[in-house]
Amino acid sequence: MTTQLPSKDLLLEACSGLVIQPHPILQAAYELASLHEARRTADPATLSEIDSARARLAHEIDQWVIREPPRPHAAATLHTETVGMVVDRIARFSVDAHCTLDTAASEAHLHYAW
Repeated sequence: MTTQLPSKDLLLEACSGLVIQPHPILQAAYELASLHEARRTADPATLSEIDSARARLAHEIDQWVIREPPRPHAAATLHTETVGMVVDRIARFSVDAHCTLDTAASEAHLHYAW
């Protein structure tokens, strides 16, 4: 069975807290972004718990990709990260970028974050 991966726009919306289309990767992206947000202010004693939850979600994404393999893009190349790892990284960067907007960051810092 061939299933579509969510678009980059839907993925970024999910990382921002808006899941419009029901899709397991979008739900996981939302949860990953929430965990990255919590990680920013978490007590150091809870960081391993948060990171374990992130690893579990990344693994769930990877398991979904194995069960529902998307049609490969003609120009796709072998990647060193799993889809779950990439979604986790995108969630982190999305949270970092939005948090930068909420602070009095310099123009250079805003440019780097976005």
